[in-house]
Amino acid sequence: MRKQHYILNIENPCQIVQWDSMSKTESGKYCSHCSKNVVDFATLTDVEVIKYLDRTSGVICGRLTTEQLNRLLTIKQKSNNFQFSKILTALLILSATESSFATDKQLTPHEFVTEPNDKQSDNYIPTANKTLETDSLQKYISGKVIEEGTNRVVTLSSVFIKNTKISAQTDTLGNFKLQIPNDFVADTIILVVKHTGWERDTETIVYKKDLPITNLIINKTNPIVGEISIQVKRKWWMFWKKRYY
Repeated sequence: MRKQHYILNIENPCQIVQWDSMSKTESGKYCSHCSKNVVDFATLTDVEVIKYLDRTSGVICGRLTTEQLNRLLTIKQKSNNFQFSKILTALLILSATESSFATDKQLTPHEFVTEPNDKQSDNYIPTANKTLETDSLQKYISGKVIEEGTNRVVTLSSVFIKNTKISAQTDTLGNFKLQIPNDFVADTIILVVKHTGWERDTETIVYKKDLPITNLIINKTNPIVGEISIQVKRKWWMFWKKRYY
């Protein structure tokens, strides 16, 4: 494996055949107009793209997101310092656990007795609960999902908060609304838009302190299709060299 570094571009995006109209293949789709296989790089990570290009030669037609265009694709290597820090952290956690266990053995157990409050009736509703109910009405995120570049609305798309079950679906106008529960503790909220097509998920960051958030516009990444021009970065002692297939 050559493990080159690449910069990709599509100088003349295809405007003839729609992606959805192509037939599915193992690596992407087949274009009957050009009689070529179109590789779906939009669903791949940088590492997967590099591995594919390293073992492939000739003209490549592909599908790329705007985030993959005109930037250096590299394989990030984990440093020895990173491995050392993980080992050190594990040792500190182990030491703290043993210390806590030793301390617990010396503690004398105590019994606690809770006396019932006869003055509180069954119909008593704490004032704090009323405040929480009012606050929950203000904790929401609403907005619209549109395609990047075309500004067309994205309908029937799932919008959810990362690592939670809080989700909603865009309507026929691309609108959505997420209700944030009172027990949501994270200060940073990562919204994820997941479409039913082959696009990569789109992430947008908002903050809890800004709630309620209204009229939020999320630009869904809109991949482009066409013949890919590849610029290869050689080893450090070599000059930059362009290679077009």
